[in-house]
Amino acid sequence: MTPEHQQLISRINASSDALKRALASVPNDKHALHPREGEWSAREALAHTRDVALLAYGLRLRRALVENDPLFANYDEDEYRALNPVSPQESASDMLTMIVAEHEQVTRLLSNLPDALWQRSGRHPTSGVLTVEFLARRVAEHAEEHA
Repeated sequence: MTPEHQQLISRINASSDALKRALASVPNDKHALHPREGEWSAREALAHTRDVALLAYGLRLRRALVENDPLFANYDEDEYRALNPVSPQESASDMLTMIVAEHEQVTRLLSNLPDALWQRSGRHPTSGVLTVEFLARRVAEHAEEHA
């Protein structure tokens, strides 16, 4: 495995740690509060991060590994959220646990992946060709952005 791929796996793990630290910095009774007008609460940010990790990047990455040139569905956040609102019973810590578990599964998939398979890809209707390597990078970057 190339040093770049090893570093990317480490970055995915580090992004989980960044999310843990970020959530720990918000008191439990403030998870649903919006820090400023128009900004997401910690719960909303975690729900979004979880859903994108599972339904967009994680799913696409897995499909690229097992299918030949899959056509990826577009993930429309607004449409998805309208049909699947964040449940008030779902805690921020439960959402964080799901994100961390998804990151762990992705890193297990990637840890023994031959370098050539990092370039397997699928097609997105608006973004074009997405490789396993690109999707793995987005798993890390997306969590970092929302941490």
